[in-house]
Amino acid sequence: MKIDKTTYSRNVQSLGNHEIIFREGEDGRHMYVILEGTVEIRKRTGEKTTRTMITLKKGDIFGEMAVVEGKGRSATAIAASDCRLLRLDVEAFYDLVKKNPDFAVKMIKTLSSRLRSADTLIEEVMGSDTDKQVFLGIAEYLKSCGELPQGDLVAFSGPELCSWASRHLGIPEEHTKAALERLVEKRFIHQKVDASSGDLLTISKRVLLRII
Repeated sequence: MKIDKTTYSRNVQSLGNHEIIFREGEDGRHMYVILEGTVEIRKRTGEKTTRTMITLKKGDIFGEMAVVEGKGRSATAIAASDCRLLRLDVEAFYDLVKKNPDFAVKMIKTLSSRLRSADTLIEEVMGSDTDKQVFLGIAEYLKSCGELPQGDLVAFSGPELCSWASRHLGIPEEHTKAALERLVEKRFIHQKVDASSGDLLTISKRVLLRII
């Protein structure tokens, strides 16, 4: 993928090792192309813990979903070495897509890969029939609750889902609770970080939208 660096020179950003590019939950106004160096994408797994989801290298694109969707960041991006990045806002992004067919193809491949990863996640979770029913039931339950809230994570009550699953799926509440615990252990869903949230759980909206 070739990019006219002269045209976009004002958009080039240099960062040192360990510098934070953006944080999970922040508004996403820019996407990035790595010109030099490596970048780690990290996802929050607990109140004080994170997990490195992927390490990106020269030529890779990241941060595109927040720009395309106009929503918050779903993960944190950190420079894993000294980096030079091409930072693009929405206008510059569409301009580059129009003028650079190689970039447009790269974007299509990147977005396709992201969707495939979500599909793989769904397939991996279907190890047990109960886990599969509960996982898919989360989407059905939330859909019945009305419009999804803003943000990348959707919160729901574990006890309320257990009660709903008993009535609508015929799964005993204790079995649903056990399935939810296994899904949390596998990190397909998460316990809400806020200590005051009690039994609230969260699921990524991107994953949720793939199974609704």
